[in-house]
Amino acid sequence: MTPESSRTRAHVDPIDVDTRALELFVLLAEHRHYGSAARAASIAQPALSQHIKRLESTLALRLFDRTTRTVELTAAGRALMPHAREIIAELASLERLRHRFDRLRTGAVRLGISTPMGMTTADRIAAGLADRLWGRHELQVVELRPHELRRALADGAIDLALSLDATALADLGGVSAPIAFDPRSVVVPRSHPLARRRRIELAELRHEVPLALDPDEFGSAELWRPSELPPADGIVGDVGELRDALILQRGICLLPDADAAALVDDSLTRIPVVDAPPVSYALAWCGDTPPLPEDLLLGGGAHGTGLDAHRGTARDADPDLDPDRGPAGRRA
Repeated sequence: MTPESSRTRAHVDPIDVDTRALELFVLLAEHRHYGSAARAASIAQPALSQHIKRLESTLALRLFDRTTRTVELTAAGRALMPHAREIIAELASLERLRHRFDRLRTGAVRLGISTPMGMTTADRIAAGLADRLWGRHELQVVELRPHELRRALADGAIDLALSLDATALADLGGVSAPIAFDPRSVVVPRSHPLARRRRIELAELRHEVPLALDPDEFGSAELWRPSELPPADGIVGDVGELRDALILQRGICLLPDADAAALVDDSLTRIPVVDAPPVSYALAWCGDTPPLPEDLLLGGGAHGTGLDAHRGTARDADPDLDPDRGPAGRRA
């Protein structure tokens, strides 16, 4: 056999491909028409043609068969398509990464928070993070609907997402361990038979009708309706509608205790549900590496947020908890 050192290796010159031309190649392949592709790209048709010709010249390949009405990919064009899409996606990811670290270099960290439920605790978590970043980074809080968090994180519009359902974002990169927990309480009208109870169990709610919260506004239904409860009835679109539906006795609602306390007024009260699983909060980020060091990101765990770190339920709460009072003991 010929020794490795004496082998003649083929030299392949690197190809300098215009990424804009690759994007237009994919667009033309999808539209199969120069006019339609040019309109979709917001450029003139002659400019599109020039980009495609330069790409074919650079690759020394004919990528399209042209007719008077349509264009079709050649065998070489079909082979290039998956690679072109992969290159475009990787470059977009690289650009998001560059923007993220450029923002960090200039001192800004964007934290996305979904609204409206969970905001009371989320605000406290954000305040703890802002305290840890003081003097190093500016924390910019961006309020988003639950279904908008994923797109914002994937597009690089935010650096971190604080979510009640962060595991749903895990495929985009990393998710922290839960950094805070909130026990759950049920909100009912003061005329409800359970209203005078200081605590109840889930089994006592099995004949109640839980209100269905719009997932676009409140997040996935599983967050608000444990499997022990019957199917939800009626869609509630926002917090105002939720309050009205509760007052009209259309159903009950199981919420994080901090948010349940915020709904308490002359018409509504909250009751801790001792065996309901607590709501957990976690941070998610795009990519394998978190945008901040762990000591800044988590502050040593949930204690760094100024919140109770245990996986508690309402069973752990003060036995003399007044359902009419907020979590800090003040009248809601």
